[in-house]
Amino acid sequence: MYQPLCAKRVALNPLKSDTYTLQVGERVHYSATEHPSVGYTFAYTITKPAVVALLEKQEVYEQPNPKLRGGDGERVTTTLIFEAKQPVKTIIKITHFFRGEEKERHLFDILVLDERLHHRTFLVFVVLILQAVVFQKQATSPR
Repeated sequence: MYQPLCAKRVALNPLKSDTYTLQVGERVHYSATEHPSVGYTFAYTITKPAVVALLEKQEVYEQPNPKLRGGDGERVTTTLIFEAKQPVKTIIKITHFFRGEEKERHLFDILVLDERLHHRTFLVFVVLILQAVVFQKQATSPR
């Protein structure tokens, strides 16, 4: 599988930006605290799931022992890790809920680029220029 030259994982943060540019193969993540027994949850949707896909969902509970969870121990930090798959634009929508009612929404515009396409385009351009130079020399050289 192709790995971008500078693979990175970027944090989606509505306080910093709502627009992100990624290369194919790069990852972004979004973290938030949930407390399901109280009613604090969040969900995500992606307008074009083939462009950016959920790669992994990580959950870290305040109370690591499941037998002791309950009350504040059920609080969990959930991290969603997405990977850029195809070069095009999409939107990741994160919605926070309290007892089923929407309380907050973040829209992140994700533009995915493919540096391989840029390299191919450049090479095609160079080949076309070289062909034009050779053609020009052939056309102007005496026979």
